[in-house]
Amino acid sequence: MSDSRIIMDLIKRGEDESLDFKKHITSAPKIAKTIVAFANTKGGDIIVGVDDFGEIHGIDVQQEKYMLIKAAKDHCIPPIYLYFDSLIDKKDEILIVHVRKSKERHSVLNEDGDLLPYIRVKDQSILAPDAELSDKGGGAIQIFSETDKSYLVQYLKENQYITIQEYMKMMRLSYPVAKKSIEHLMDSGVLKEEHVSNKLRYSLA
Repeated sequence: MSDSRIIMDLIKRGEDESLDFKKHITSAPKIAKTIVAFANTKGGDIIVGVDDFGEIHGIDVQQEKYMLIKAAKDHCIPPIYLYFDSLIDKKDEILIVHVRKSKERHSVLNEDGDLLPYIRVKDQSILAPDAELSDKGGGAIQIFSETDKSYLVQYLKENQYITIQEYMKMMRLSYPVAKKSIEHLMDSGVLKEEHVSNKLRYSLA
């Protein structure tokens, strides 16, 4: 089947629980909502280069990939691995982003530093109705992967201390994501903070 036929079939199908159209990726935190929603539901595909009306627009595939990878790595907790395909309709190239259903619960780290879990309902990415709201005000939602938590606890049992830089490297996280994760674990009573030689390190509480 030709690329053009595949693209036309996707456009004819329209947006639904596992298909979303994006003309361009303009915001990493915003597209992270769709990525997380697919991962938390049944998985799905994001078609970049097609608008909400089914019109095809040429895109810079590498630039769009950069924004998507940034979103999946820096704004999805835990990070989500994406798979890419590109198709060409006449002279216009579009990008298909495959998001697999995850066994873990994922959340979006938004620009305010809140962790927000999303799910997919029909053609919308919505806040999960069973999210646990923080009682500290501000509506922040505290979600942390139990797998990551267990891994960190085991590491600290064997090594006693960890710095945020070591945590970033171990979990392959950006600084904002690592900082938010550690703050959540401290609030939950899992970790405690220590100042040693003007450096911060963390141990089990």
